Amino acid sequence: MRTFLRTCRLLISCAPLIISLASSLHGQVPDIGDPPTAPELRPSLLRGVGGNALAPTPLASTNWYDISTRTAVRNTWNLTFWPTITVPTGWTGNVDSNIPGTTTQAFKDAVAARIMWFRAMAGVPPPIAISPVYSAKDQQAALMFSANRQISHYPPGNWVDYSAEGAEAAANSNICYGYWFAINDPGCVAGYIVDQGSNNAAVGHRRWILYPQTQTMGTGDVPQSGPVANPYPQANALWVFDGLYGTARPATRAAYVAWPPPGYVPYQVVGQRWSFSYPGADFTSASVAMERNGAAVPVRLELVVTGYGENTLVWVPDNLDASSYYQPAAPAADTTTTVTLTNVRINGAAHTCAYSVTVFDPD
Repeated sequence: MRTFLRTCRLLISCAPLIISLASSLHGQVPDIGDPPTAPELRPSLLRGVGGNALAPTPLASTNWYDISTRTAVRNTWNLTFWPTITVPTGWTGNVDSNIPGTTTQAFKDAVAARIMWFRAMAGVPPPIAISPVYSAKDQQAALMFSANRQISHYPPGNWVDYSAEGAEAAANSNICYGYWFAINDPGCVAGYIVDQGSNNAAVGHRRWILYPQTQTMGTGDVPQSGPVANPYPQANALWVFDGLYGTARPATRAAYVAWPPPGYVPYQVVGQRWSFSYPGADFTSASVAMERNGAAVPVRLELVVTGYGENTLVWVPDNLDASSYYQPAAPAADTTTTVTLTNVRINGAAHTCAYSVTVFDPD
């Protein structure tokens, strides 16, 4: 408990700006759908492979980032995160011929690099291995989503290009379609972190990507294809369950996991929804206060929902519309916002946590 109180006294600064990762596709609205629920809450036949025996050794990675330094965060953005937007998929499949195909290892590495960057920023163990077994099934799921121009964690058997392995992947993955991930967001990873949309008040996609126990994921990606007049949309399935859900929690930078996290954060990935996760915490009576430039910031709490990663409190600052997509503007100067959570109940006792975030323009 002392660790919780000590780590909560860090300061963070941030502005309510996010990058719009969505782009309309011939009138279709990009969609990341609902997040997948915890394995224990789903039909057993659609759970992931037990354990992580099929996973390769996790990719080599440094520990989480020290984001208290502006220069260090700027360097990680420009040298690690930003270069991933230019990696082509190299997709070898075909929607009309029901060929899932695959993507290049370089593209899969780009997806992994994005995941690990967010985890390192959030202060959870960053190493993530991309399993070829999970990815092959995710590839089948992505093909179904593109062919049917819709997404579902439980696709019906009459879907075009339906497969049992694709359906299994859909139940075990974050899913999206219609995002221009081939040119700005491989694997829809940043889209899942931002977690916009009226159906994503619980930020479940974010919670799965930042779940501390996870070591192995998979990715299936299909770029836009087909006729120009009515193309098949881009689609992704990102496997997030590796059999480690509910196991012992590893060490994290702080006792909690927040997004945006305490420290310097590029404005492009600060969404309308902010979140604070703590294992086993009761947030039903918790409240949030924010202050920026000496003035109080309006805060709207989202409904507390369990079943997605660790217990989490989600809130929306500045009266933003978290159901809409918009293009953020770079802040004129580094902007610091202080966050104070009160009445966070842990083992029945109420706690207060204060931290600050500085949102900045890495360019």
